[in-house]
Amino acid sequence: MKTKFLLSSIVATLFLVASTKAQNYVLTPNHDCSVGFHDFTNSADNNYGNAIYYGGFSQPGAFGGENAGMGLMSFDLSAIPEGTIITDARLDLFGCGPFGGGDAAEVGDLGHNASYLERITSSWEEYTVTWNTQPHATKEHRAHLQWSTSVDEDYIDINVTQMVQDMIDDPTHSFGIRIRVRNQTPTRALAFWSRDGAPSEDLQPHLRITVSGMKSPLVDDGRSIPQMASVFPNPFHSSAQIQLVNESDAQNAELRVYNIFGQLMLNLNVTDQSSIEIERGNLAKGFYQFAIIKENSIVEFGKFVIE
Repeated sequence: MKTKFLLSSIVATLFLVASTKAQNYVLTPNHDCSVGFHDFTNSADNNYGNAIYYGGFSQPGAFGGENAGMGLMSFDLSAIPEGTIITDARLDLFGCGPFGGGDAAEVGDLGHNASYLERITSSWEEYTVTWNTQPHATKEHRAHLQWSTSVDEDYIDINVTQMVQDMIDDPTHSFGIRIRVRNQTPTRALAFWSRDGAPSEDLQPHLRITVSGMKSPLVDDGRSIPQMASVFPNPFHSSAQIQLVNESDAQNAELRVYNIFGQLMLNLNVTDQSSIEIERGNLAKGFYQFAIIKENSIVEFGKFVIE
């Protein structure tokens, strides 16, 4: 049977925590590693846990074929409770220049090296993971890095807010951030100092997180509503579609939207609408949470971002 929580209890929790001050975290990786292969050398089973760089590349192999790699890193987010609202998260990466041998690695950032930062969704170990045992990653809410303009370019203030929010919301499927070049054909590379290679701690990757100081209004005593509605697109600019998990939840239901301070911003009758179109209207940019209310209980919930 679906668990339900009284709306009055949740609203009380909302306003109880709304005055809590925002908190800031600055984290460096607790694990990082490179994984790669070099055709005709059987290196796809090698571990590179001590690599000096975090990055992605593809270059011609010394004996033909391809020599390529990706980077993995993780941050310890255990101090941020599940249900916390992430208001901003920025990643700083510092260019390291040459990081190895070969047409790309001996130069540094090179070629059409636009890359992705993607959330890792399966576990891995720094000193055992290899190309052949690399973890899975998702493209959902990934960050895009544009082509570099120098051989050791710093990428500062990368917006990874929604990716980090996903990590907080789903810790059992969140194991860090992977970098890979978008087009893995020779010759291209994008590389940054790892925690092992950085000449100083200042040049290690830094993840800067700001939280609102409040937990989700849809979490009560550590228990969360089991039904999470989906939103597409998310983030959005003008409108989005909320898709409910169960059509029956839309019977005699209403939609309530709250901002990060727990203020009710929108209240709509959505009876019999299992797919709900939500218009931005007068809502400002930022993070919002919503609840589908039926018989004075929350039956589904979710979050969205307006850009």
